[in-house]
Amino acid sequence: MSDYILDLRKIVGHRPILQVGASVIVEDAQGRILLQLRKDNHCWGYPGGSVELDEVVEEAAKRELFEETGLHAEQMELFGIYSGRELHYTYPNGDEVSNIDIVFLCRHYSGEMKMDEQEGDDLRFFTADELPDNISSPVRGAIEDWRKGKVQKRDYIRWIRNKVGHDQVILNFAAGCVKNEAGEILLQRRTDRNVWGFPGGALEVGESVEEAAIREIREETGLEVKVTKLIGVYSDYHDAYPNGDQAQTVTTFFECEVMGGELSTDNAETLELRYFDRHSVPPLVNKQHEDMLQGVLHERYGVFR
Repeated sequence: MSDYILDLRKIVGHRPILQVGASVIVEDAQGRILLQLRKDNHCWGYPGGSVELDEVVEEAAKRELFEETGLHAEQMELFGIYSGRELHYTYPNGDEVSNIDIVFLCRHYSGEMKMDEQEGDDLRFFTADELPDNISSPVRGAIEDWRKGKVQKRDYIRWIRNKVGHDQVILNFAAGCVKNEAGEILLQRRTDRNVWGFPGGALEVGESVEEAAIREIREETGLEVKVTKLIGVYSDYHDAYPNGDQAQTVTTFFECEVMGGELSTDNAETLELRYFDRHSVPPLVNKQHEDMLQGVLHERYGVFR
């Protein structure tokens, strides 16, 4: 508990007070959420706590994240501000609060995860399908919003295929070229065809092409990247998938810079990841990826094909 809240409690006792919190939803490379099993109420919640007097909310969120998990937030974005009756809460010791919870989303972080044993009994990542039942009541709304976002995004391709079957549809993709310090190109050997290609995938409803590229590269490689340049838009291509699906694929292809993370094949779409120099690139999955490679090798930008 913050020094400010402790001092205030000495004056007002257990009476309801307005409490401003700063919290962090940490999402790892597999798209899982980090939750802590709290000691005070034996329920799960995300890292967070009260803002101190004169403390910047973002700094409070970073401080609480480090204190409770050992992780340093490198980049955060505002996820949402939660308030109202759903956040009125009585702690096990009888203290009553009306919370205003300012929640950040963090996908770029560093450090070694270590639980604060004074505040928590467990610390682990959960997928959207495996969330525990005993979630602390003040954070249920934000966690449910996070869960819905994950479910809605991942179901678009399945939904459209349930409507049209294997018939040809237009699918929008985003992909990225990632290089190491030696200038070698990162390629992914795909599970669906056992061939190499650039990491990337289909846009989900509500995503920008930039957001999709960053998400797909994170999910397929474990790397956190930022988009630096548009290499091109590759649109006049038709593909047949091993399951029979037909599509015209429109791919927005970016040059990307690594910001963090570690290479990992711990996902359902990747068999192998490897950096190749320009003279040893293997055959790629299709003509679209071959043309994208030519854009990289010849340093072409703003390509429309």
